[in-house]
Amino acid sequence: MPNLPCVKTICCDCAAVAYPSAGVVTRTLGKPLTEHTAALLPQAIGCTACGSKRVDVYYANRDFANRDRLIVRPENGRCCWVCDGPISEPFLSQFRNANFCALCVADEKVGDAEIAAATGRLFVGEAYRLMAMQFLDDEEIRLRWLRKALHQGDVAACSTLGDLLSRSNCPRALAEAASAYKKAAGQPKPDPSVQRRLAEMILKGRGIQADKEAAVELFCAAGENGNSVALSQLARFIFNGEFGLDSDPARAFELFCRAHKMHREGLMYSASVALMLLQGIGVEPDLDKGAEKLRIAISIFAANKSTFRIAFDADACFAQVMAAIGASDETALDLPLARTFLDGPVRFGVPGARLLLDRCGGPLPPHEPQWELSLSSALPEKVKGNVWSVRSPVQHRIGQPSTLGQVEQLPSKRWIATTEAGVPVGETFESDRAAIEALAAAQDCDAPYVDIATKLRRMRDRAALKREPHGRRPH
Repeated sequence: MPNLPCVKTICCDCAAVAYPSAGVVTRTLGKPLTEHTAALLPQAIGCTACGSKRVDVYYANRDFANRDRLIVRPENGRCCWVCDGPISEPFLSQFRNANFCALCVADEKVGDAEIAAATGRLFVGEAYRLMAMQFLDDEEIRLRWLRKALHQGDVAACSTLGDLLSRSNCPRALAEAASAYKKAAGQPKPDPSVQRRLAEMILKGRGIQADKEAAVELFCAAGENGNSVALSQLARFIFNGEFGLDSDPARAFELFCRAHKMHREGLMYSASVALMLLQGIGVEPDLDKGAEKLRIAISIFAANKSTFRIAFDADACFAQVMAAIGASDETALDLPLARTFLDGPVRFGVPGARLLLDRCGGPLPPHEPQWELSLSSALPEKVKGNVWSVRSPVQHRIGQPSTLGQVEQLPSKRWIATTEAGVPVGETFESDRAAIEALAAAQDCDAPYVDIATKLRRMRDRAALKREPHGRRPH
C-alpha cells in the first residue's frame, strides 16, 4: 500500500492522542510507514504519555480518503500465527480469513495455499491479484504476485502486469509485457485500453515483432470498443505518415471526428476537428462548422484554466484564433491568448496548429520546473510541529521523482528528512533548508528552496485573486 505521512494513535488506558510521523516511525521500525507497518506501532512505540501498549491506530493524513478509519486494534484484533503481531484491519477487509500479516507474506513466510484460502473467493488468481495490490510501493513483490495471478488465469492481472513491465527498456520485460497484453486483448470482451497499448507496442516493435497492419487493426478495434484515445493516436500517425503508414489527411480527419463524437469534452479532439475544418486540411473548408467546434475547444480550455484561478477570456481567444486563420503566411501577429491556447494543440500534434502558432508569435518559452517546500501540512492542525512534503510543481518530471519525500520539525526544533520510499536521511538538521538539501542530495536531485515568507505571500495572492469578482490579479 502507499506510504503514509503519519498515523493517529489513541491510548485505551489514558485516552492520550498522538500522531507518529513517517520520519519518526521509520527511525524506530527501520521500515517505511504503511498500513502494514502501522500495525506494529502499539508494541514498538505504544502510548507516549503513559507507556501503555494498548493503543488503537488510525489513518490521520488530512488528504487521505480513509482518514480516521481504523488500521489496527490490538485488543480485539487478530494476530499473525507466524510473527504473533497484530493484523491490520484494511488487510483483513481483503483477506477476511487470514491468520497471517502482510509483512510475513512479503518475507515469503506464508504459503500460496493459505493466501488463496484467506480471501474466501473461488478463484485463486483473483486472490493473488488482490495480494499484489497490497504492495503498490514494492514493485518486485507486486510483480511476483501478478505473475502468479496470470499463471492462474486471472485476466485482470494481465493489463496491470503489462503496464508495469512496458515502462522498462529491457527486451525481456517488454516481451513479457506484450505477452500479457496479448492475452488480455484476446478475451471475448477485451478492455479497449489494453488493445490500444498492445497496438502501440506492435506499431513500434517493442517486445514484439512490428506489424503495422495488425497495429492499425487493433487501434480500430479499440476505437470500436469505445477508446477515443486509440482513434486520435492512429489519426496522428496516419496524418504524419509515421511508422511506415501512408499519409492520408482525409482518413485522419475521419478518425478525429469519430474520436470527438465519442468524447465531446476532449479538448484536443475538438481542436483537431476545428482547425482541420477551418483550414481545409483533409476536408473541404467549412468556416461555420469549424468555428462552432473551435468555440467548444476554447471553452473547454478556459474551463480548465479557471480551475487554477486564472482568468481567461474565451471570446477574445476565439477572435484571435480566427484572426490568425484569416492572416496570410507571411503575416506576424501578436495574439497572446491565441498563442496560449495553441501551445497545447501543437504539443499534441493537431494538424495546422503549428502554422497558426507561428503566426501568433511562436511557441511559448519552456516552463522551468522548480522544487518547492509545499505548505500543505500532512498532519492535523492540532499537532505540534510540522510535517511538509517536498515535491515538484510539475508532475512526472522526466528523470526525477515528482515527490522527494518529507521533512519534519521535531519538538527540539531540529529537523529530520525521510525519502518517499521511507528511507531516513542523515540524523537531524538545524533548518528545513538543510533537511531539504540533504534529501535531494541523497537522491541526486535538484534542491531549489523557496522560503516560507514567499510561499505565504503566494498563498495570500491566490486567496485575494479568488475573492476578486472577475478574477483580476491583485496589485
